[in-house]
Amino acid sequence: MANVSGLTLLAAVVTAAGLHVPSRPPARQAPSLNDPAANTAAIFNFEYYADKQVQAQQLAAQQGLPAPPLQEVVLADPFLVRYAVLNPSQSTEYLQQTGLPMLRSTLCLLEKNLAPGLLHDLGTLPTYVIYTDNFSHEAVKLLMSDIPAIQNRINLINLDLDEEDVSRMAPFSSLQLDDVDAASVRRTLADAKYLPSNYARLLLGTDISFLNAPVGLLQEIVSLKPGQAMYMLDDKIVGEGYYKIPGFAGPQCQGLLGDFVYLTPSVHLTAENLVSKMTWYATQPLDSERVSPQCALCDDPARSRGLHAIDQFGMAMALGEAVHGAENCFILGTTYYGNLPAAEVRSSLEGAHDRIISNCVAT
Repeated sequence: MANVSGLTLLAAVVTAAGLHVPSRPPARQAPSLNDPAANTAAIFNFEYYADKQVQAQQLAAQQGLPAPPLQEVVLADPFLVRYAVLNPSQSTEYLQQTGLPMLRSTLCLLEKNLAPGLLHDLGTLPTYVIYTDNFSHEAVKLLMSDIPAIQNRINLINLDLDEEDVSRMAPFSSLQLDDVDAASVRRTLADAKYLPSNYARLLLGTDISFLNAPVGLLQEIVSLKPGQAMYMLDDKIVGEGYYKIPGFAGPQCQGLLGDFVYLTPSVHLTAENLVSKMTWYATQPLDSERVSPQCALCDDPARSRGLHAIDQFGMAMALGEAVHGAENCFILGTTYYGNLPAAEVRSSLEGAHDRIISNCVAT
């Protein structure tokens, strides 16, 4: 019998295994919740499908029937999904009550709602890159061991063990960023090293929830050309049009939300470019003209001395250059994707920046 334990298997194998992968409609339509039975089986894993095939062969042998053939299909290029659980304050309370539960929630919802569509539409499965530090690493590793279905698709990277991490963060050492903003800058700069630009990359915060089958997201991904980018809109910066940085003369991806950014292959973001944009932003006067429309939360001196979301604004500028113009920046439709508090999340949404911990159960 062929060895399939390390092989990647496509939708033909899923069908043979008796699992349901929802077909994708040819035109945009409102998403709906997946069949609960399909959700239960939708934690996609190479060994899981291999085992299903082996079980089918064993059952056929017991019944005296011809054994069904093993199907071996090579998976498409990796689809990288990046998360981070960084805890510079070494807060056990944060890690146990927020950091780990949110990571488990977002991973579970992505596996149940996005992974089936990735397999069907793109012939691939999400490969997770999760940044940790010395304080969070073992806890994240233990959490991931409780989700065996994705073991072969996880790469944990302890940034405290990366000798280049200190030099990447050196330009920010005097800015007195709080834990949230420092961690956001740190993960963004690490992406330039650990996420190859020849692969598709989905940069997510752990406060993102895929609530339904992301039909619209997948249709947009398929339609994008190499070298383009797409992101969720930060509609909390309210005013006329999408936010922009008026003092920056170069192209920028207006309205970008730093916790949900999709980069097609060939988008090359360097740490040097990101650092230059973030540090330039840090030199701008802290007034109503720095971001337009004004972001009151970002200007709050109590939040990183008025530099809250410095990673997001730096990314908006650096990405505009990396894709060679704002015409290659695309915003996910707000009908199906929202930057919303949990109380405002609608059942029709495919995805939300909702900061909630769901009751999703990974099997």
